[in-house]
Amino acid sequence: MYPPIVSSTSSPPPAVPCRTQLVVSNVIIPSALSATEDQVGAAYERAKVKIINVCNRLESSHVPLPVLVQDPFPSKKDRTPPVSNVGKQGYDSFVTSLKQNICKGDITQAVPSQRLKKETRLHLFNVYR
Repeated sequence: MYPPIVSSTSSPPPAVPCRTQLVVSNVIIPSALSATEDQVGAAYERAKVKIINVCNRLESSHVPLPVLVQDPFPSKKDRTPPVSNVGKQGYDSFVTSLKQNICKGDITQAVPSQRLKKETRLHLFNVYR
C-alpha cells in the first residue's frame, strides 16, 4: 500500500568506513478495528517523518554535546572526604577474615572491596566524560 522509505542523499567521505543501518519506526494507529484510511495514512506519515529525522541526524557530521552549566570545583580544603559503606575498622576486619580463610585453605584468592560515597555537584554527564 505504501512504498518503502529510502533516505540516502549523500555518500560518506571515502576515508570513513560505511555500514548499512536500518531505521524503523512503529506506525501507531489509535484503534486498528475502527481506524479510517485517512487515520492510517496520517499515522504512516508521522512515522515516516520520524524516520527521516533520525536518518538526517545519523548522516550529519556534527554531533553537538549538551551544554552543561557546571559550578566551579571547590578548593581542596572545602571538599568533603568520601564516606565508606563499611568504614576503616570494618574494612580491616574484612581483610583479616579473608587472610584467615586463606590460611585455612577455604579460599585461594579474594578481593576485598568497599563502596565510597562522595557528595558532588558535578552534572552526571561530566562524571562520565
